[in-house]
Amino acid sequence: TGRMGSVPRVGIPKILQSTTDTVLEILQVLKEYDLSEEELVLHPRVLTLSAATVRERLSRLHSDPSFRPFIHNRRRLKMVIYFHCAYNRKKLLTENKWRCSTLDLLSTGKKEFDKRCKLGLDLTTGFDTVNMLQKELNLTKTEIRAILNQHSHWKRIPVMTVFHTLEYLREAGIQRSQITDCLQVLLYPMKDVEKCLQLIETSPEVDFCRDSNGKVRPELLLHLVMYFLERPYHFTGNGIWGDTSPPDLFSQ
Repeated sequence: TGRMGSVPRVGIPKILQSTTDTVLEILQVLKEYDLSEEELVLHPRVLTLSAATVRERLSRLHSDPSFRPFIHNRRRLKMVIYFHCAYNRKKLLTENKWRCSTLDLLSTGKKEFDKRCKLGLDLTTGFDTVNMLQKELNLTKTEIRAILNQHSHWKRIPVMTVFHTLEYLREAGIQRSQITDCLQVLLYPMKDVEKCLQLIETSPEVDFCRDSNGKVRPELLLHLVMYFLERPYHFTGNGIWGDTSPPDLFSQ
């Protein structure tokens, strides 16, 4: 019927063990977290859990900073269904200094997970990053990919890096239009972006970009940040790695 109040046909025998009241309670919880019926249809197995479990897991996912970039992902219910598995994998990947945790990697089957880890496939498809930026910046996925594809290694940048830099820029008072006009700046570590913004405040090199009040013109600010980020790397794009060593691009 297209309404969250309706109960979709899930085709999972275990759902028969759930009462109508339980299913309706779960639907209400999903509604509270702005989950659509379309998302439920993708992962109907969530209806085999208790309403209390669904609420607790969604609450923890929304409050845990390491999972925040995934909360707008249309497949986020996979994280609810495979909650403990996702948390354990996230911990394991972090301990092994894995950079690019993705929703798919955290909730895929054990065989596929073990295979990717063994091969060292520490990169993304870009889906999580694009999906997050679409929700946060109100851009189309096509627009986002067209811009980010200009950097050959953008899929090796964790969605968490992009998310943290975006949050920092917002807190620093940078407007959405400034960010969308210089989207690639989000690929750089937050602390490096912060240092460049501080440098620009006093650098005589950019005096010609200042207005009558001595402030750098807003439309130029993030482009200047990009300039200072890349200058030490001769504008090769390697500034995205920050203080970390770039991955062995030929082994993956």
